[in-house]
This record gives sequence, structure tokens and C-alpha cells, in this order.
Amino acid sequence: LDICSNCQNLFCLDTMVHIGWRHTEHTTLATILKEVKTNGIQNILARNDDETRPEVTAQLIRNIRALHGDYFCIATVAYPEGCRHGASEEEEMRDLKAMVDAGCDFV
Repeated sequence: LDICSNCQNLFCLDTMVHIGWRHTEHTTLATILKEVKTNGIQNILARNDDETRPEVTAQLIRNIRALHGDYFCIATVAYPEGCRHGASEEEEMRDLKAMVDAGCDFV
């Protein structure tokens, strides 16, 4: 967060802070988002890793929206070549749609 804050506030660069699945506990997420907002950062990359179910990322996005509405611009990631071992293209698209439906602004 310090690097994003310095780039944003000292060099007037738009930055995007990465919030992963480990921050989905509501009280922890609320604290992190408050700090992000206090530092003037409005862009968030919400993503899962290879070990996390994509619905957890969708829930993370819903939680961010529930806490701060449209204040943050939320991005997520997609893997055209496939990310999860054994997941079909249909599963990947279903999961991506769930993240967009949860409130993600762009992929």
C-alpha cells in the first residue's frame, strides 16, 4: 500500500492496489479499504490465485461494493488460456461472469 500511495500522492500516478482472497474477512477488508481510501487510491485489483475458488473472488467484489458502493473502480483477471487445472472453458466463463455480476468494472 505504501508504494501505491507514494506513486499516487507524490508522483500523481494512478495506481491500483491488489487485494487477494486472504482479505475477504469482512472486518479485515473494511480496515484495508478504509486505509486504501484514506490514501486516495480508488482502483482495486480483486483476484484469486490458483488455490482459491473463483466464487471467493466474486464474494470479495460483492463485499467491496457493500462497504463502499461505487467509490472504488474494481478490476479482476481472466485467463484466456485457462487458469485452473481441469476447468472447462464454460466453467472459466461462468466464473468470470460471476465476478462481473458481483460488481467488477473491468477485466
